[in-house]
Amino acid sequence: MRYDELSPEMQEKIKKCQTPEEVLLLAKEAGHELTDEELEQVANGGGVWNNGSNGHCPSCGSTSYHTTHTGTVNQQNVCNKCGCIWG
Repeated sequence: MRYDELSPEMQEKIKKCQTPEEVLLLAKEAGHELTDEELEQVANGGGVWNNGSNGHCPSCGSTSYHTTHTGTVNQQNVCNKCGCIWG
């Protein structure tokens, strides 16, 4: 399953997701089970978690990550594949 193969309605729902778990739940509700690879393709196709300065995890090189805010100014990137935290 790829992002560009989804309906415009589903693409909008994915864009509103804040975590990989939310995307997985959305897929499950639609009757789909996503592998880690499919999750990365769907999420990154929508640009869901590609936030940050360097575009990839410094540990595993994955481009699938999300940004968390630990305060009003501080933010950290968290890899969706290996869990590495940086930033």
